[in-house]
Amino acid sequence: MMYEIFEGNMDRLEAKLTRIANKCKKYGCEFTYNKVGEVYRELVDDNKQKYTARFIQVEAEGTAIINDWQFIASVEHTEKGNIINRVCDIEVPERYYTGSPVCEHCNSNRYRKYTYIVRNVSTGEFKQVGKSCLNDFTHGLSAEAAARYISLYDCLIAGEVPEPGFRFERYIEIKEALQYIAETINKFGYVKTQDCGRSTASRAYDYYLTDNGMAPYYIQEDCKREMEEVAFDHTSPKVLETINMALDWVLSQDETSNYIHNLKTVCALPYVRQKNFGILASLFPSYNRELAYQAKKS
Repeated sequence: MMYEIFEGNMDRLEAKLTRIANKCKKYGCEFTYNKVGEVYRELVDDNKQKYTARFIQVEAEGTAIINDWQFIASVEHTEKGNIINRVCDIEVPERYYTGSPVCEHCNSNRYRKYTYIVRNVSTGEFKQVGKSCLNDFTHGLSAEAAARYISLYDCLIAGEVPEPGFRFERYIEIKEALQYIAETINKFGYVKTQDCGRSTASRAYDYYLTDNGMAPYYIQEDCKREMEEVAFDHTSPKVLETINMALDWVLSQDETSNYIHNLKTVCALPYVRQKNFGILASLFPSYNRELAYQAKKS
């Protein structure tokens, strides 16, 4: 099954999954998960501000099959219906959606908060069983172990949601970031991060935040004033043309140095983080040097 885990939850999640998986393994419950990709989503923070967040795509697979019986799900019985907590892709029959907590092995029908669904992999037969009878089918997979197995998937589901108050990292679409950087250079020249004064990367980032209503109040007014004074226009045809030519140039370069490798990698990503604004901003002076070199040769 595929899960999309908020990047801020990954470290803690992996540590927890490893602990639980190790405990499950001794009961014959194999569980693996792999990171297979990433996606970006637009979310809203506690202050109702939109932001782009990164999620890690995780594929999780597990088996709990002993003597042809596979553990499929737990069933939480409530007065409004049953909550089915599956641990695999197999659909649980509808009769368990509203069924009473009867154990279909010993036929006892008494109050139970939880029952468990098992399935015979040879015949396809499903059974709902109580905690004490679960061991008869799985020969070692106790209700405690089943609960641990379920918690693996509960952890993955929980990991998909950013926690309130989490200090998220902001991601900006690469071309949008380049628009602010290119126009900042047009109006103020290029200033390295290491140089004295306000760097191009810092100024362009502040302007992006200001235009999108995300800048801290103490810099927002100054940024608006500065942008108005120089007629800042990051959407002009000239800016867009410059960006496309610079990107075409860098993405065609051989990786002859660490710097070109890093610049090419950052420019190839769909989104950029604030920490990489500096190297992204260096695209334009590098491209301009190449234009000057080619002009000198001809």
